[in-house]
Amino acid sequence: MRPCSPAPSPRRLPLPPYLGILPAVQPGDVVGGRFVLERIAGTGGMGSVFRGHDRVTRAPVAIKVLGEHDAEAIRRFDHEAKILAELGHPHIVRYVDHGATPSGAPWLVMEWLEGRSLASRLIEGELTQSEVVLLGIRVASALAAAHARGIVHRDVKPSNVFLVGGAPESAKVLDFGLAQAAAGGARLTRTGSVLGTPGYMAPEQAQGSKGRVNARADVFSLGALLFECLTGKPAFEGEGVMAILARLLLEDAPRVRSIRPEVPRALDSLVARMLSRVAEARPADGAEVLRALEGIDAVDGERISVVPALPEGISDREHHLVCAVVAAPAVEIVARPSSPTLRTQIPRSAWDEVRGLARRHGARVVELASGALLLSLEGTADGPVRAARCALAVAELLLGFRVALVTGRSEAGKDLPAPEVVQRALDLLKRASHAPGVFGVRIDDRTQALLPARFEIEGPPDDARLRAERDDLGEACPLLVERPLVGRKGELSVVLDLLEEGLDEPRAAAALVVASAGLGKTRLAQEVVRALRASRPGLVVGYGRPGAAGVDFGMIEPLIRALSPARGPGEDEGEARGFEEHALGVLGVRARSGPLVLVLDDVQWADAATLALVDRALGELSDSPFGVLALARPEVRDRAPGLFGRRNVQEIRMGALSQRASRELLRRALGPEADEAELAALAQRAEGHPLFLQELARGATGVTPEALLAVHGPAIAELSSAARRVLRAASLVGVTFWEGAVLALLGEPDGAPHVRALLCELTKRELITKRRASRAPNDTEYAFSQPMLREAFLATATDVDQKRGRALAERWRVGSGVRVVEGEGEAPATRAAANGSHKRS
Repeated sequence: MRPCSPAPSPRRLPLPPYLGILPAVQPGDVVGGRFVLERIAGTGGMGSVFRGHDRVTRAPVAIKVLGEHDAEAIRRFDHEAKILAELGHPHIVRYVDHGATPSGAPWLVMEWLEGRSLASRLIEGELTQSEVVLLGIRVASALAAAHARGIVHRDVKPSNVFLVGGAPESAKVLDFGLAQAAAGGARLTRTGSVLGTPGYMAPEQAQGSKGRVNARADVFSLGALLFECLTGKPAFEGEGVMAILARLLLEDAPRVRSIRPEVPRALDSLVARMLSRVAEARPADGAEVLRALEGIDAVDGERISVVPALPEGISDREHHLVCAVVAAPAVEIVARPSSPTLRTQIPRSAWDEVRGLARRHGARVVELASGALLLSLEGTADGPVRAARCALAVAELLLGFRVALVTGRSEAGKDLPAPEVVQRALDLLKRASHAPGVFGVRIDDRTQALLPARFEIEGPPDDARLRAERDDLGEACPLLVERPLVGRKGELSVVLDLLEEGLDEPRAAAALVVASAGLGKTRLAQEVVRALRASRPGLVVGYGRPGAAGVDFGMIEPLIRALSPARGPGEDEGEARGFEEHALGVLGVRARSGPLVLVLDDVQWADAATLALVDRALGELSDSPFGVLALARPEVRDRAPGLFGRRNVQEIRMGALSQRASRELLRRALGPEADEAELAALAQRAEGHPLFLQELARGATGVTPEALLAVHGPAIAELSSAARRVLRAASLVGVTFWEGAVLALLGEPDGAPHVRALLCELTKRELITKRRASRAPNDTEYAFSQPMLREAFLATATDVDQKRGRALAERWRVGSGVRVVEGEGEAPATRAAANGSHKRS
């Protein structure tokens, strides 16, 4: 606790229990043989502060008494006393004495201060610039003295800065209870210990797993304090501890001049440096901050009006798909940014398991000081599937934690997801807190749309829970269930004929269905299995899907265990060979006793050991009723070029649905009363893609950026960074664009030969087409081969680049005389995302 200004106390009364603290002393008691307790001045999380007087000097003193004295608290209390005794600085509260009562309760005596805390002063609003600079100099000088002795305060905040007499120039730093040595010595913190204050702690403190902090953490906290003094509002705000910490970790603090433009640029720049999320970019310590503040003119400046110049071109930054899993304790502390004391809630053993779990699923993990966990995974390719499995595993490991899974866009190359993505996960966790005891991972509608049917999801789209991953293919989406299978009659006939002939003859048969994400491979397989089971009641179906990366037999081991749970794969080569023989034996017994079909999903990510085993099984069971239905994306030929190369495998490639089939699917989903013109428009917009049809059939005004990136993201990722930037620029112009417009958006007027060569290459790859005539004089006109592909590239542009690019595109149009034609403007998906919703009203 800190010294406080006097509070009225008309009578001496025994102190009752307060906030769970049972004081070991009462007014009138004497500690240390010389300090008389007069009255209570304040209470806090660890004890009470009394006003008293010193019998020797007759001066008033503040006497801090520890209320709870377990070994760790006593050690921390003694540590604070020794730090204060060592420092002795005019702007740090002065140490007088310390000791313990006969009952063992530690006490600390400090000078008595009359005045108010900075937190109390800030309730009235911001300070003047002169006051802020003077205050900053005083606090920085105190921190410089501590840092020079290798001591980091770790809890600099307004309530720990006391204004003697209410004057900022008389500020004193209080409460070194969280201080620790910056290097060397024994640590005073461990899992479950106090870490700091949300809204003021540095990002490296907020990541509870990151270990020791240094003087730059205090610099960040002082920067947050100066920001609030200058603007009257905290640098980081949010509803609850997790929201504050998420903003602190994921967002840059706003600039002071964005709120108070009259603040001198030097002061604005200093505060911005102090609040950098990168510790190395901040001033090194309090001494460096002190020198910078002493060089700033504290005279209030005039407001400067700045007209931003039109930028030269779009940046190299781009968005990609990301999935975020957030897990938090069942009960979150509701806190203001300055609320004191956070404690980690994850035991170290469980934290080690979480890190191992994250590695297995390809996730990056951060532990927040609130006890929450943030795991992020790249969302392209199999990202949503891995994220769903990761979320289920976290929920199973951390019993009593709320878990949420969301998908969104985030800037590529960043360690953590975008703040908007994390905030949506936090919003889902709030709903989970209103339904305690209900098992399941809260999941947003964007992730739901990207997960295969085998994931069990309960509840309406806006309040859904992910419950489990099934062993089979799951149930088809109820919105687009149709029988017979619309638009896939040919593919269904080929696969069924092949497998039925093999099961009847009997002989081993294999079909490989290849299609891009979301085109309906799983739906086709569901119908194949349904038809085979209808005609063969004794059919046994085994389902395999990719296991953890780098694990031999990861795909087939659960399948074999389901057919015969005798053993699993071993650790060494000999045991692995033994498992292979065991697996072949199980498959042989099953196939010779009746028809057996293996359905292998996402074969492009299967482990090589599984593929080799299945290939061998097709050879050794060539005269048995044994079938394999493998589902894969086009990249399977790159990842597994020799897949079943020695066997007679029928490959079926699935493309987009026809416009007729698309309209029929939409008619069945929307009902017979649906307008034919609307059906045709929706079908054309979906470009024959079942995932897009599904979103539009649910009532979306456009396809979400997440769905666009899930479908087109793998193809976009294959392009060079230069080609991606050219197509991002083109997408900001429209479905139709011009070479000159692209050059204008790139800010490269001399880059025409390079850009022209890239556009020629992209034309050969059929991503764009070159028009014979151009509406822009002396320029070449192009168009995206698919409007949805244009929207996908538009989804990769950052918000800043979208705003910048549209301004540059408009300037180019004005200069070239090209008018916007209907259909060339903003994409429906972009409008939906900008409006924060993708549902029709």
